[in-house]
Amino acid sequence: MKSIWRFFKSIRLTIYLSIIYILVSLWGSFSLQVDGNIYKAIDNEVFFRWLGQTGMPAIDRTFWIFLLIIILVLLTLNTFVCTIDRFSSIWKRVFKPNLNIRIDFLNSLKLRSEKIADGDPEAKKNDILLKLQKKGYRTIIPSPSEPRTTGNESRIIYGDKNRFFAFAEVLAHFAFILLLLGHLITCVYGSKSIDNITWKNYKTAITGNNFSILLHDIGMKFYPGGQPEDFSADIGIFKENSEVARKIIRINYPLFYNGNVIYLANLGYDRSSGWPYAVLTINRDPGAKFVMWAGIFFIIGLLGTFFVSYRRIWIFITPLENGRVEIRSGEWVNQTGFQMEKEMDNIIKLLDQ
Repeated sequence: MKSIWRFFKSIRLTIYLSIIYILVSLWGSFSLQVDGNIYKAIDNEVFFRWLGQTGMPAIDRTFWIFLLIIILVLLTLNTFVCTIDRFSSIWKRVFKPNLNIRIDFLNSLKLRSEKIADGDPEAKKNDILLKLQKKGYRTIIPSPSEPRTTGNESRIIYGDKNRFFAFAEVLAHFAFILLLLGHLITCVYGSKSIDNITWKNYKTAITGNNFSILLHDIGMKFYPGGQPEDFSADIGIFKENSEVARKIIRINYPLFYNGNVIYLANLGYDRSSGWPYAVLTINRDPGAKFVMWAGIFFIIGLLGTFFVSYRRIWIFITPLENGRVEIRSGEWVNQTGFQMEKEMDNIIKLLDQ
């Protein structure tokens, strides 16, 4: 079981699957050009329904789609295992920081400093604690009951800042899983109805739904040269003879109602009677909310990862002779480059005050 867990949390697996996914997608792009007729109906059907009715009988040409699904399943498992594993380690780091460390631990940190100062060790410790707290750090010192391996005379201060942003990368991984879940729900439980013709002042019952649509009016606007500028349809949703929703819809500006998305596909006037009509496409997308929240979580995760630094600092205060103390500090920051150096400079200045 542990070997399976290690296999699915491997970053190498992520890289290999991503490369294979790209290669299979490239193959699929050529297949779309050669066998385009097979894929014509894919936009007019719920994906899994198309897969069973059209994709499976022509699997010798559509096999690449099934490969992509398998790869996505493996990527989802890979992301899920990595997320759980990463969440567990970050949780321990944030809420159960290890204070049973030696002073030599500071040598493993890229950002560190040391200085000699005058003053009583206990007074210096309290002074540094106050300064860190004013800078927004959460500070922790070992309790007497906790084991100490640094010597009885040393004082340890641990501090961290922006600790909840340590979970930002986990949130981005979770967003990816939520995104795939939303698409899966739509592929299984969604529906798509095309070529729904509605006539002005007439109610049109929509197959598979418990509401009707009435077309109030259509609008057409053209540029001086005759090119279309704007098409619109004023539609109302009726349920039990009551209008429960109404909106002027345009291309890419649909009406949302009770989990259904109503798009304007076409409009015009009947050639024989001149009566206005509109052609509507009605999609039911139960996974849309999952996709929306996935996007929100992903943006928060990216902002937290790249623009807010999670910082951890360890400070050792060791008494010396002649009423002096040695202050050694080291810091870990989840960002690189200038941001890390700037933060460490601020800490050094803080300790020098």
